[in-house]
Amino acid sequence: LSSSISFADKQEIDKKINEMLITLNLQEVELDFAIEKISKLSNIKITKQDIPKEIPKITINLKDLSVVSAIKSITKITRLSYEISDNSIIIKGNK
Repeated sequence: LSSSISFADKQEIDKKINEMLITLNLQEVELDFAIEKISKLSNIKITKQDIPKEIPKITINLKDLSVVSAIKSITKITRLSYEISDNSIIIKGNK
């Protein structure tokens, strides 16, 4: 039974990150601020793991993009990676 709940949760987050569209315009902001904004707009938990201290500030202008596209944009700018896990997204440093 728990695996079917887990599967349903996985389907729900996949649907949210791929189908929900967000618009976001950020100028020279910290990574934490950008992640918080995307998390609030999408209602998806986004966490960080092994992030280096020196991350450049982010400037992005996203219009009607999926949550996963927004995360891809941020990770490309910052040279980080991401993983979708259970009902959240994890932004990771590259080891």
